[in-house]
Amino acid sequence: MNMTTDTLREAVRTGRPFKITTADGRTVEIPHPEFAMISGSGRIFYVAKPDSDLFEAFDVLLITGVEQEGKLPTHKLVAHSKRWLDTQLQQVVRWSRVIVDPPSSRSRGTRA
Repeated sequence: MNMTTDTLREAVRTGRPFKITTADGRTVEIPHPEFAMISGSGRIFYVAKPDSDLFEAFDVLLITGVEQEGKLPTHKLVAHSKRWLDTQLQQVVRWSRVIVDPPSSRSRGTRA
């Protein structure tokens, strides 16, 4: 199980409408949890279309957000963005050390 599968299961259990956001930026509204189903493995999320016999299947790994009425949205991208920002900050710190505190061999013009 992953964070998105658990979040989807919780959204279905509440009995309230919710929305999912996919990796391509699409938002899909689920008007009632009876229109949603998670596969036994937790890998596929099915959404039935109201007033028809059609349904859509989504790979849970490609669902980036779950938003439910009365709750703050849950997004995988927030965690990803924080990791990316931390990585960028570490690189800036590394480069600033090189610029501010160069190795002594470079400052003398000699080669190691």
